[in-house]
Amino acid sequence: MVNPHANIICFYGVTKKEDEEKYSLVLEYAEVGTLRDYLKNKIIEWSTQLRFAREITSAILWLHDYKGIVHGILSTIKLADFGRSFEKGKGYDNTDVWEVGPYIDPKMYDKTILYKLNTKSDIYCLGVLFWELTRSSLRINSPEDNYNTFGAVVPNTNDKFTAFYQKCLKQEPDEQPNISEEMKHLVVLIMSLLFLILKKVKRVKK
Repeated sequence: MVNPHANIICFYGVTKKEDEEKYSLVLEYAEVGTLRDYLKNKIIEWSTQLRFAREITSAILWLHDYKGIVHGILSTIKLADFGRSFEKGKGYDNTDVWEVGPYIDPKMYDKTILYKLNTKSDIYCLGVLFWELTRSSLRINSPEDNYNTFGAVVPNTNDKFTAFYQKCLKQEPDEQPNISEEMKHLVVLIMSLLFLILKKVKRVKK
């Protein structure tokens, strides 16, 4: 079993049926699907939103800084589907757009320039995932729930977290944070949350 990071799907090996020519990967079972699938009919607490955000950021930090890999199309908290991943400096350009929807760098749709997926493409996808986490309180699940409200701030969302994911969703890569900056922001937010929890505990004890 290969399990390089707690938030990356485990790879168990390969297998092949006698009547088939191609091999198949044996991976950890993940029944929920995308983050959007998981959040259907669920309301998650602010502390859980932060935990999910930290976990996915930690996995991307590990890929970018320790393995030199760009995922390419993030849509889950636990990373899977590395079929479009590549080493930094390589990868797919916008003459080969294979995915439609929110989980891909919007620069890939700009046909006026030649653009390649890169580490900032993953940062953009993280912004999408973080935004979807905040929307769990709205229970918006209809098929018509598309991009008309994409990026809109959900009422009562933590201001710092809102500013954080909005920066990730910037259209220009130079305006987006890098993965190390994201992790630092999340640590600060988590520490702030813990401080508030401790204050509440002290009040209860009194």
